[in-house]
Amino acid sequence: MENLELALLSYAKAKRELLAEKECVCASSFASFEQSLKENLQLVASAIEGPLVKFNAVSVGTCRMVPKALTALSNNENAVLHTESAYKQDVLAEVRFRLDPSPAFATLEVVYLREYGPALESILGDSALGNRLELRRGESSLSSRRLFRYWSPEYRKFQIDPLRSAKLELERGERVAVLCADIKSFYDSLNPEFMVEPSFVAAIEVQSKSRGIQFDSE
Repeated sequence: MENLELALLSYAKAKRELLAEKECVCASSFASFEQSLKENLQLVASAIEGPLVKFNAVSVGTCRMVPKALTALSNNENAVLHTESAYKQDVLAEVRFRLDPSPAFATLEVVYLREYGPALESILGDSALGNRLELRRGESSLSSRRLFRYWSPEYRKFQIDPLRSAKLELERGERVAVLCADIKSFYDSLNPEFMVEPSFVAAIEVQSKSRGIQFDSE
């Protein structure tokens, strides 16, 4: 597949995925991108060199601060949030930083996942349900409708499977306790540097090789 064709198909998938997100505020950036679509796709295509993707050749996008929670630090029911003094005294604000990728960067992400996604997926077990890639015969296809599996069936599986397992154990006369937990700010606390640790890369190589998936750590 020529790089320009790959860029076009990847752009269409990136646009579909991002515009489907409820927190997406990037519609205007895609509209601007498409005003010079050919030239912008040529720029993206020039950042693709075989299996290598040069993310530093395009703009990353913009980072914005998103509110997560407000926690009262006093019992003062008359705390006024819109004044700076009251805000500092009475309320603790929790925020997270969110990257809104540029259309070019998002397109290169799709190219990258097409090349390396199956190898990254190989290290995950069946119990991992969130944000799993939509694979066909072990490959990420640009012709498929979605980049990731549709969340609804996966979330229902997360809800139902533990209860099914518990029911089976109860039928065997076992005692069962079911724990459902949501780890607060889990993803926000992860340091992505683990993905370049030699041990992690080696584990991906072993798992992908055992499943017949090509992965070159170099």
